[in-house]
Amino acid sequence: MSSASAAALLLLHLQLFLLFSFSTAQPGFISLDCGGDVDYTDGIGIQWTSDAKFVSGGQKANLLVQNEVLQQQQQYSTVRSFPADNRKYCYTMNVRNRTRYLVRATFLYGNFDNSNVYPKFDLSIGATPWTTVVIDDATTPVVQEAIILAAAPTLSVCLSNASTGQPFISTLELRQFNGSLYYTTDEKQFFLRLSARINFGAESNASVRYPDDPFDRIWESDLVKRANYLVDNNKLSGEVPQALFKRSIIFNFSGNSDLRMGHSNIGRTIVIVCVVVGAVLFLVAVIGCYLFTCKRKKKSSDETVVIAAPAKKLGSFFSEVATESAHRFALSEIEDATDKFDRRIGSGGFGIVYYGKLTDGREIAVKLLTNDSYQGIREFLNEVTLLSRIHHRNLVSFLGYSQQDGKNILVYEFMHNGTLKEHLREVLKEIQDAIAIERGPELQRELPSSIQQLMSKTSPSVNTDSVDLEQNASFDELLMRPGLR
Repeated sequence: MSSASAAALLLLHLQLFLLFSFSTAQPGFISLDCGGDVDYTDGIGIQWTSDAKFVSGGQKANLLVQNEVLQQQQQYSTVRSFPADNRKYCYTMNVRNRTRYLVRATFLYGNFDNSNVYPKFDLSIGATPWTTVVIDDATTPVVQEAIILAAAPTLSVCLSNASTGQPFISTLELRQFNGSLYYTTDEKQFFLRLSARINFGAESNASVRYPDDPFDRIWESDLVKRANYLVDNNKLSGEVPQALFKRSIIFNFSGNSDLRMGHSNIGRTIVIVCVVVGAVLFLVAVIGCYLFTCKRKKKSSDETVVIAAPAKKLGSFFSEVATESAHRFALSEIEDATDKFDRRIGSGGFGIVYYGKLTDGREIAVKLLTNDSYQGIREFLNEVTLLSRIHHRNLVSFLGYSQQDGKNILVYEFMHNGTLKEHLREVLKEIQDAIAIERGPELQRELPSSIQQLMSKTSPSVNTDSVDLEQNASFDELLMRPGLR
């Protein structure tokens, strides 16, 4: 019995000690129900007070959309909101100077203003900026915590600078620390801001707080925050790699409005494949065009070789012609004289004849070779060589030649009144009649003799097997193009 009594007494002492600890911790707590009307004690023993005596201004409002988990807690049923103007709206609480405090503010939007406009505003401790509160869901509370060394008998928490919606607050809590807990060498210049507080090895998803933690720090279960505790409420930005989502990791992005899920790599892979295939096809097309161009150039070179021999031969003859004073016209000069071969006046087996007029006023007949074969160039060569050496008063003057851009051209003096054949047509008829009637035998003897005598005065002599005759303005007989038809 004595041992049982001793155990009961020890248990009683322990309970009294815990009760004393809680009672001494509770006086250091300030728990404000923002927008609440009455004071009360919640289910875990924390005493909540209406915020009306701690702030000037603002308007109370009830939540229109409730959080299913928090709706049983009275402090999350109301908020206090403030105008979206340039003023600061501050809560002022009495504290012990040079004492460390945990400051916790909670914001549960719940569409209290019936606008569905998520607020964004600044939060500060006195004149020192604390954080920017960004609401991105109506039923998810945003919690901000800081640990600060009180430097005055009062401590102020202020809301201001709303960029969207109205500044508001659901709860504001102050928890006093004892001794050197959370001491830092720079605590007079800076305060600590909560990154994460994890209860590792938790047996459930429930968080741990007062009375298990006498300072009412909220420890979240690692079953909820495992591998995720550095993501929540850190204002991270960018994309979370898709590979992380394949490892059964549950991410909570609250408090990181600029952090988003990364896009699938499949689309990026498709883009890369398309770019590579396109580049390969383009390269193949370029190489094909290059080979085709080289093939065409080679073919052109082969075709040039066919006429290379006569061209070379023609060059040697032209050197000889130059010594005989044959004039070589530029192609542009011929084109200007003929108005780019505009007026056609005849044609034959050699080519086409065009009318032209030189800049000095001389009228010319331009014969353009149409047969550019080896035989055609050879005939052109023979005619240039021969006509540059033959001079006779009864021959149409050979003025020169042109060979440029694949065109072979002969230039003669132009004779008016057409060809001799046209003007002698009637005369020939009379001659035929005369031959038939009375002078046939005599003329048959005299005509060949006259032609032979005419040709004997040409230097050098020419073959009279084939001649073309034209007549000038005074109808003198002239011989043109000996040896060519």
